[in-house]
Amino acid sequence: MSEETNKAKGQEVTEEVVDKKPAAPKKETKPAAKKPTAKAAAKPTAKKAEPETETKTEKAAEAATAKKAEEKKVWTRQLPVDEIQKAAAQQQADTAEEAPAAKPGPAKAKLAKPTSEVWQVWLRPVVVLVVICLITSLLLGVTNSITLPLVTQNAAAAEDAARKELLPSATNFENVTPTPLPDNIMSVYKADGDAGYVVGAYGKGYGGKVPALVAINAEGQIAGVKFLENGETPGLGQKLITDKNFTQQFTGRSADKALDNSDIDGIAAATLSTNAALTAINAATNYYNINIMGGTLAYNLPEDALAQLMPKAKSWQQLEVKADKIAGAYLGDDGTYVLVAQGQGEKTLYAAVAMDNDGTITALWLDTSKETPTIGLEMSENQEYIDQYVGQKDTAGVQGVAGVTHTSDGILSAVEAALAALPAAKEVA
Repeated sequence: MSEETNKAKGQEVTEEVVDKKPAAPKKETKPAAKKPTAKAAAKPTAKKAEPETETKTEKAAEAATAKKAEEKKVWTRQLPVDEIQKAAAQQQADTAEEAPAAKPGPAKAKLAKPTSEVWQVWLRPVVVLVVICLITSLLLGVTNSITLPLVTQNAAAAEDAARKELLPSATNFENVTPTPLPDNIMSVYKADGDAGYVVGAYGKGYGGKVPALVAINAEGQIAGVKFLENGETPGLGQKLITDKNFTQQFTGRSADKALDNSDIDGIAAATLSTNAALTAINAATNYYNINIMGGTLAYNLPEDALAQLMPKAKSWQQLEVKADKIAGAYLGDDGTYVLVAQGQGEKTLYAAVAMDNDGTITALWLDTSKETPTIGLEMSENQEYIDQYVGQKDTAGVQGVAGVTHTSDGILSAVEAALAALPAAKEVA
């Protein structure tokens, strides 16, 4: 590129830089002076000289400014492009240095703003909610402490009235409830005049516990049943309380025989509630038969089942064991104990549990013949489920079978009763 071209480019850039600079302020144009009149001519000469001097000074200043601008323009035309760029950069640096430093005040205000927003948007609602919950909990606790004794007193009064209704020949009832309570038992009261007993028991229904009072007269028969308040579905399970036809089915039945669905007409569309009612009544009669009358729930275990449970034994003897839910007990000559316990599934079922002297389960045999076909009925042949019990001293690791909840729970309860009765079997062996 030729030197003339570089100079031309330099001239263009320089002119742009100069043109961008603010032009000198323009002076106001004053109106042309009028010709003096005769009167004005007569005025002193000194007054005329003042504006004339001022005009000359302004013209001189304008001329000086124009001359400096021309000199600067001529000087910048002679500078190369790189020097012009350096000069512009230097000018920007000088301008930045001259700019006043930012004050710390506004910066601190900006940092404080997010903290305020976090408090208002996030922390404050949480704190307010926690305080409300604490106050509500405190009020509920105070209310409960005040009303609980009244609720307990009212419930006791209602149960006392129900006992007198079930055994009207009795005047007073003595509380003979054992400690600790057996499974499914709530209370046991003995009526005066040997009128009988009223046992409070419960089963597990759709909405939780289904409590019932079962009165048993001196002849060992069910004198009446009364179901208490529960959480079952209104119009279905709640009919346990209101349906007199259902509760009257149990009156007059013997206390030494367990009941199942084939013995009664259940409540339509309330199978779980009906099963809970049977569980409660069987628990009450079972307690009366074993713990009060000293009887047993007789169950004749088949010999092939005994041979399966005690494969090393050549002979065995039957034991008289009085314990909750126990329907039979055996001791083999090899030291194996077999305890037969009753459980409540869809209907009454039995579990025969073989144990060594240490209480370890060696075998399990099930009778679920009264359970629902293709569901609970097949549990007696479910070897995978049965094997969960073998080698265990408790039922902590046993998993139920999906879709067979009631039968699984009934078997589990029966096995637990058999394990608990082993010490009683050792005493009579």
